[in-house]
Amino acid sequence: MTGFSLLPGTGRRSLLLGAAAVGGVSLGLPFISCGLAAGPIKIGVMAPNAGDRAAAAVSVGGGVRMALSVHAGKAMGQPVELVTLDENTVANAQTNLKKLIEEHKVAAVLGGTETAQTLAMAAIAADAKIPFVVHSSRYDDLTGKNCNPWLFRVPVPFSVQFRALDTYLTGYGKKWFLLGVDSVPGKSILDMARREMQAAGASEAGNGSVAPGDKTDYTAVIQQIKASKPDVVVGALLGMGLSTFLKAWHVAGMTDKIPFTQIGMTDQDAYAAGQDAITGVYAKTWHYADPDLSKEDKAFVVDYMTQSSGVPPGTEAWQAYIGMRSLLSAIDTAASIESPKIRDGLLAFNYPSDKPILRFRDSDHQMMHRVAVLETKTVISDKYNWWDVETHYPEKIADLDKLYGNAAQNGCMMTAS
Repeated sequence: MTGFSLLPGTGRRSLLLGAAAVGGVSLGLPFISCGLAAGPIKIGVMAPNAGDRAAAAVSVGGGVRMALSVHAGKAMGQPVELVTLDENTVANAQTNLKKLIEEHKVAAVLGGTETAQTLAMAAIAADAKIPFVVHSSRYDDLTGKNCNPWLFRVPVPFSVQFRALDTYLTGYGKKWFLLGVDSVPGKSILDMARREMQAAGASEAGNGSVAPGDKTDYTAVIQQIKASKPDVVVGALLGMGLSTFLKAWHVAGMTDKIPFTQIGMTDQDAYAAGQDAITGVYAKTWHYADPDLSKEDKAFVVDYMTQSSGVPPGTEAWQAYIGMRSLLSAIDTAASIESPKIRDGLLAFNYPSDKPILRFRDSDHQMMHRVAVLETKTVISDKYNWWDVETHYPEKIADLDKLYGNAAQNGCMMTAS
């Protein structure tokens, strides 16, 4: 594991990155809520530190550290103090976000891993009129019907990942088995997969939903898949459900027998399956070994691996890195910690790059970037690099809006605030 940490198990509240960590971050000085900060500028960071998503805190912490390092630990010329709290449950997420806003007087918040917690925090941030940048949740409605003027999202939504995969998957055939999770968000994602499947001209060979969690028995659904004889299995599994399924799929002798694909894959979940069981095609917001990375992203990978004893950054690390960079840049651009000005600064954010510039779309505050489609290597010889990047969607940057759909199509009716 990396040496990064975000939410240590020794307490529910901690300060990330003391002065020694970033060379200039000063902690503990008074904070004044006004256009100019008299003390350190406080930014809240939320991530889970327990359960099967606890590894996300390590990735988020690594990405945040890299972003702060690039900015020399400062925004608007002032030291930055990060206040980190957990979002393990909906109740925790609500309580701790209110603490960040009301007690710690943070200027903005980076957070949002699981759907339910992210929706709850987005509503609180909107009510408090404070910028909230989502680092991990890919639930469509965040920038769809639940969009709001204070919410910004970095990762690619689930539906966009499906669209990026669909064209690639039709090369395997057009009889698809849909595999999801028996939960409210799981059913929503499965319905989304069905819509995107139909839009791609494929038909449903069968479908199955399994109980959430990492102890699920996949024996029955694997038999169901075998009986359906699909051309491809389309997975919409959540969290550690992916690694648990792949292990069961391998034990059943099905690895590489029927092509498998998955949206919303995180590196931690895939690595947990092990090299023998890993298989399939995946859509990702970003991949550290993508040969098409910008110079800036390649530098990020090198710096991250230097700090982490050779462990490469996962997608969630990069998303947190971009999310924190966007906040620090927004404060610099605004030359203010007033919420409306930070929000305007986020809309003006351009990630400096020799590749197409990353930006938040004005209409729904979704960050726009291409989707990488990865296929598992036939022979894995590297401890971490298990996939080849086969293609990117869309091929032309001009087609990004078409891939993502416009705000009206996605149900976002942004109201002034």
